[in-house]
Amino acid sequence: MKKIVLLLFFTLTYSQGFSQNTFFIGEKTYPCSETYTLGFFHPKLEIVFIKNREQGMIAVTTDAHLGTQRIKGKLTIYLDNNTTITCLDRNKFDVVNHKSTTIYYLTKEEVNKLKYNNITSIRYTVGCIKCYGMDSSDNYSVENKAEKYVSEKIDFTSVIRNLF
Repeated sequence: MKKIVLLLFFTLTYSQGFSQNTFFIGEKTYPCSETYTLGFFHPKLEIVFIKNREQGMIAVTTDAHLGTQRIKGKLTIYLDNNTTITCLDRNKFDVVNHKSTTIYYLTKEEVNKLKYNNITSIRYTVGCIKCYGMDSSDNYSVENKAEKYVSEKIDFTSVIRNLF
């Protein structure tokens, strides 16, 4: 009886300790990080890092006004070693429940850079999905810092190391 209880305990501990989140793109699934939020009020950006073999992706989500806006254009990631990673818009996005999610690709070199240099801020653009005559876009920036409702900044280097 004691062996069965110990076996059950170790099985549950092992499965919980090594479980990963899953991100769905179309019919494919990818291991991913937890969702992290930068900025508590507007602008607020939710971030998920996605593993695709040695390369990565970053999914960024924000509120989409009436479902007509999305994150578009380039995404600039500022790092604590005073360098940047610029991700190009590949038109991979979805809007569900008034939330817009855009996928940006990260090269193997960019993933390695993120393993050793923490994110200080991210700059992005929100614009209309189908603009008829006039494209109104707004630029936003969110910082990775301790704020009124966030006790400490997020250590994205450990997030990336654990995922990759």
